[in-house]
Amino acid sequence: MAGIISPVVCEQEAAQRPEATHIFSRAKLVEVIKHWEFKYELLDKYAKDLAVKNKHWEVSWSYHQNMVITRIEQREAVIKGLTQSNQLLVQNNAGFVRAENSWQEVIHQKDSEIMGLKQEKESLSLSASVSTNWQEKYNALKEESSKRLEEKKATNVESVEKDNKSLAERIRKDTAEKREGWASLSKLIKEKFQKIEDKKSHLEEMSTKLLAVKQEILEEEVKVENNLEENYLRARRSNDTTGRQ
Repeated sequence: MAGIISPVVCEQEAAQRPEATHIFSRAKLVEVIKHWEFKYELLDKYAKDLAVKNKHWEVSWSYHQNMVITRIEQREAVIKGLTQSNQLLVQNNAGFVRAENSWQEVIHQKDSEIMGLKQEKESLSLSASVSTNWQEKYNALKEESSKRLEEKKATNVESVEKDNKSLAERIRKDTAEKREGWASLSKLIKEKFQKIEDKKSHLEEMSTKLLAVKQEILEEEVKVENNLEENYLRARRSNDTTGRQ
């Protein structure tokens, strides 16, 4: 009978197998539970870190937003000041135009005086030709009048020409200086506007990058949560299958 297993021994071994299998499944389940508890602790820590970072980003975003608004207000104040300066220059230019018109009127008045002297001379010449009895007196008067007229004319013409040249030179010089000042001011205003536009573009680009980074963090958080949930469900199904076996 050597080598033959009795029915009693077979029944004992058959009774011991389910108990061993149950002990093994229970130990494995405890190990899986500990593993997932460790992962949940890591997930909780990661969630807290994300909450702290999110709060930091919110504070930083509010600070940067206020800084952008402050800089924009400062730039608008500068633009307003430059606009007022430009308006003042325009008003000053109008004053120079009025002064130039006034000098033009003075020049026109001097020309009218010269024409009056010429007409007076012609009138005296005509009167002398009519009165023959007073020829000598007329000649003397004519000579004296002509001399006075020539002296007066030369003096007036020279004075007017000198005044006109000085006035024209001063007007040209003032106009050239004002044009240079306006050109410099216009260039400065354009440069200020360009700097403001560059700052706005830079701040908008920085805000877009911050939003993109925050979106990536949120997407990564959702992805981690989905992976953990999927792994948990998979382990649960695996444990259920093992328990049924």
